[in-house]
Amino acid sequence: MGKSRLQANIASPLPAASLCVCRVPGRLGKWKDAERRQPFAFHRSPPCPGRRDADGRAPPRPRGSRRPRRHAAAPGRRRIPDDRRLGPAPRRPGPSRRMIIDFNSETQRIDDRVYDVAIAGGGPAGISIALALAAAGRSVALIEGGGLDFSEASQASYQGSQSGAAYGPLDGTRLRYLGGTSNHWTGRCGAFDPIDFAPRRNRILPGWPIGRDEVYRFGTQARAILDLPRPPFRATRATPLPSKYFRLTEFAMSPPTRFLGKYRERLRADRRIDCYINANLVRIGANRSGGHVDGYDVRNYRGVRRRLRAHRYVLALGAIENARMLLNADDVVPTGLGNGSGMVGRCFMEHLDVNLGSFVTTDERFWRAGPVGFNPSVALMRQQGISNGIVSLTPSIKPRYYGRAAFLRELISGPGCRINPDWTRKITGSYCPGDNIVTSMIEQIANPESRVRLTGDRDAFGLRRIDLHWSIHRNDIATIETLAREVARDLARMDIARMKIAPEVLGRRITSFGVQSHHMGTTRMSADPRFGVVDARQKVHGIDNLYVAGSSVYPTGGAINPTFTLVAMSLRLADHLATTA
Repeated sequence: MGKSRLQANIASPLPAASLCVCRVPGRLGKWKDAERRQPFAFHRSPPCPGRRDADGRAPPRPRGSRRPRRHAAAPGRRRIPDDRRLGPAPRRPGPSRRMIIDFNSETQRIDDRVYDVAIAGGGPAGISIALALAAAGRSVALIEGGGLDFSEASQASYQGSQSGAAYGPLDGTRLRYLGGTSNHWTGRCGAFDPIDFAPRRNRILPGWPIGRDEVYRFGTQARAILDLPRPPFRATRATPLPSKYFRLTEFAMSPPTRFLGKYRERLRADRRIDCYINANLVRIGANRSGGHVDGYDVRNYRGVRRRLRAHRYVLALGAIENARMLLNADDVVPTGLGNGSGMVGRCFMEHLDVNLGSFVTTDERFWRAGPVGFNPSVALMRQQGISNGIVSLTPSIKPRYYGRAAFLRELISGPGCRINPDWTRKITGSYCPGDNIVTSMIEQIANPESRVRLTGDRDAFGLRRIDLHWSIHRNDIATIETLAREVARDLARMDIARMKIAPEVLGRRITSFGVQSHHMGTTRMSADPRFGVVDARQKVHGIDNLYVAGSSVYPTGGAINPTFTLVAMSLRLADHLATTA
């Protein structure tokens, strides 16, 4: 199979206002290493006949030249349409036009046209889809509830209550302004393992309806968007572990890429994208049957409300907010849009961060390279019936503290670790300098009892807030204990360390679970509507023009940070939207 049009078009650092989308041979660029930082565009080419420049003037045609012939599209693909086939023609004012529009001060424009695609959410998923669709010739509206910087008024919409297992503040793990959570992520990336797509006996619900190759069909482009090296994922040591049950964790680090900083000017310059900031989605309008979306109702912070119209709609608000918006859309369907099987909001997943114990080194040469991560082998997971995970061993740490009590904990730990280390570790919940610690990132299974649900409390826009009922399944506890035991055995067998397992882990009496702030699974993908919210194309079951993007569609969470997979799947969705009617 050849490359799709979206794959062929993602290439150049040039602004879309200077680009040509005519079907002329040789004008679509190829992927180049030097252009990794600007992956959404065409190469510069001579102006197309009839195409106007930024000032509205038609370019001069060389004397004696003829109009190029139109070439047929590849079988099964629609030819990229020209401007006349994109619905209402966009306005063509001069170069000073602002394509990032503050909805607090300019509300009229949103009524003026019908877009090809409307995207709610200006984080990595939403921005990736918008730029890819624009490069393929589609008109896009991208709405973001926040502005260009953090604000308390915007962030307050993320507040909510909690029940079940203790979880951190819901407005403390996400950012609600353009660029989303990429504005504070650390940049760690990796890919799901092949076994994450295979049936497993410890799972409650079916897994992925598509294979790993399909999920990462746009992996090359995703690496460029996130500024990852090539090859992107590798272990911290070149020598493999002499172990039957574990392998070294493979990952890569983004700089990290801040989507607001990297793509702000691209959003501003691209004439096919209208990016509205301070534009809050307050209602998904649907027809009487609930099978077709006819508009997004958008409101600013001054109370002005407008209807955004498009042919197709995408929710890219994050795992919690995607579910919240579908559940709030209960004016036509009492249980919420896409919730015929009651699965919207269910199967909320995290990556569990549990302290497994401590260790002493017995082979100093092995630990000179610093921390190391162990992943369980396929044989171990199948033999023990456990989920995936990463066990991280960090020698001689220097403690770092976060959160509102960080200063107090650091103040106590200094003299406390010198006087009574055990007491200090217990009081501060942290470690002392020189400790060799064993932490983890454990896959949480898709559990329908772990869910996002609505409460009676409402935010400033009238939307009902959420209660996160976070549930830890007994299979998750079994995975934690099994991985701790097997790592301890393997460390001793390889004679590189001796591990002391935390008593609460050995006795399966864990009462406190740390998290990685990786929200997943609330609108999970499934072939059968009984077990999920979206189909293999990320279209909501039973609705013909509503799609969901982001990690909320993950049927399983794997044991790796979700951003790389999120961007790759967003580009896959953009390709589907760009190449189908």
